[in-house]
Amino acid sequence: MLRNSLLVLLLALTLISCKTKIALNFNQEVVNKEQILLPDITLTEEKIGKYFKHQQYDSISIAGEKMAQKIQKAIDEIKALHTPDIAEAENFKAAYLRYFLFMKSAYTTYESYGKETTDEGRNLKVEELQTIVSRRQTITKEVLSAQKKFAVANGLKLESDNTKK
Repeated sequence: MLRNSLLVLLLALTLISCKTKIALNFNQEVVNKEQILLPDITLTEEKIGKYFKHQQYDSISIAGEKMAQKIQKAIDEIKALHTPDIAEAENFKAAYLRYFLFMKSAYTTYESYGKETTDEGRNLKVEELQTIVSRRQTITKEVLSAQKKFAVANGLKLESDNTKK
């Protein structure tokens, strides 16, 4: 009887350990897509700031288009990822996809801004960008919340409440 109980316990621990490893790998795959983009995002934002200052509209458009394409590639890669059959994995993946779509919307708006030929059109795009930026904190909180739920449900520990593992 004791032997059967130990086998069941060992099997349960193995399954839990396996689930945690799968969750950790999935988390890292998804988060890595963002980490890879961060240097490009920083550089693009710096360039766009300079282009705005010098009213280089074509350059703003090109920079926005290139960054939107890079983000779309990450979106496609996340969509293609196999979603493991573990708690909160679908929600976590969906939250990250919304986050990437949000980021892409900013860059497609930069692209559109640069293609505008009138001050009125550019002003409308600036308003659109302001609306997008105003949603940033909400979108970021949503993705962090989804990641935290995913981590808790699968026995992962996050480095801190504000840091993604």
